[in-house]
Amino acid sequence: MTTVRELIRALQNNNELDDVIAFELWSVDDVMERAAEREIEVTREEAEWVLESMERHHDCIYGMNWQALDNAIDSVVF
Repeated sequence: MTTVRELIRALQNNNELDDVIAFELWSVDDVMERAAEREIEVTREEAEWVLESMERHHDCIYGMNWQALDNAIDSVVF
């Protein structure tokens, strides 16, 4: 998993005029909000585990999307 600080440092190493592909950022707060929408309680530590699970197990064809997030929540909590 990458911290915001590490991401900023990596981006600063690029020329500001370079083209890049932007990607979706998922945070602990995103995990906790999605879990709450599904009426599932998660701790911040569990939310970190969810992000780690998403990173480790995501499918490059489908990417990291809402279904991947739901699957990761389910794998950590249940």
